[in-house]
This record gives sequence, structure tokens and C-alpha cells, in this order.
Amino acid sequence: MRIGQVMGLIALAVAAASSPSVPAAARRARPALVSHCLAGETILYSGRFTRAVGSVCLAGDRVHYRYGPLGHPEIDFVSADDWSNVHHGRITGGGGGYQRHVRFTVGTMNYVIFEGAYGSFTAFPGRRFSGIFVGSSTQSGSARFSLARPFVAESWTDRLIDHAPSERRTDGSLEEVRDGPWEAWF
Repeated sequence: MRIGQVMGLIALAVAAASSPSVPAAARRARPALVSHCLAGETILYSGRFTRAVGSVCLAGDRVHYRYGPLGHPEIDFVSADDWSNVHHGRITGGGGGYQRHVRFTVGTMNYVIFEGAYGSFTAFPGRRFSGIFVGSSTQSGSARFSLARPFVAESWTDRLIDHAPSERRTDGSLEEVRDGPWEAWF
């Protein structure tokens, strides 16, 4: 983008911000956060998909994964008392790319909520991505990608880990198995 184009965009932004036809409160208003998290819960992740919303919510010493139409989640998985059905992982790629995820296991199915950014060695350096992967214990399945930029709390997986039972934090069982099927890009 050339300097003239940047200056033109700045002038448009300043004109829009000072426009008397738009009330100041409306100019400052941000879109409402779309989430399945309940009042009193901390939103760790929430993204809109085609006809649904996927959210990871921290509720005291429990974590929930909810998915479905806004206001009517079809799925609501909660961590077991010992969090044995919850794992987390992080992959780092060349050029600074990364991906973080939280995986909920229910029977033989796995629900992986992930987010990351492409590294400088890719065709999309710095572009953020997120989604949900649903698959069996052999990692066959399908992914749904967020169509809009999701809300991802700063250090969301670290915050989740901080609320896990202390024995799971210290024995390493909350982390994905190194070089295992879930230490992967989704």
C-alpha cells in the first residue's frame, strides 16, 4: 500500500469518527462477543462457524466445551473430576508459526479446539487461523474452520492449565504425548 493510499484511509477514518450523523457511543461500540459461556464463566475460546458457535469456558475448577447454535448448544462436554478427558498441546513451526489446542475426549471421539498463526515461511505469514477438529481415537475425522476471527483469551491454554488439578499439572499427563497422534497440525 502506498503512502497516498494510507493517508486517504486515515482521512476516511478521521472523517467517519467525527461524523455528526453517528453518535459517539455507536462509533465506540464493538460487536457483542458470541459465546456459549455462561455468566460467571471465563471465555477462553469462542468462534462462530457456519451455523454454530464453539466455545471453551472455564467454570471454577472445571472446563466446558460447548458447540451448536447460539443459545442452544447441542454439545456440552465438561472436564472429568480429575480432568482425565482433557489434554493440551502446542506445535511450533519454522518462521515463527504456531498452533495451540485443547482436546476433549468422550468415549472414542476427540474434540480438538485449536488456534494459531502461520509463520514467515508460509504463503500467509502472520495470518491467524482457528477451528475445531472432530475425530476418532485414530485421528480420522474432519475439521471445521472458524469463518470469523474468534475470541481467544491471551494465553488461553496456560490459563486452562492453571485451573487443572495440581497432580495433572505436575505429572505431565495434561500434555499431549510427544510425537503422538495428537501432537499435530490441524
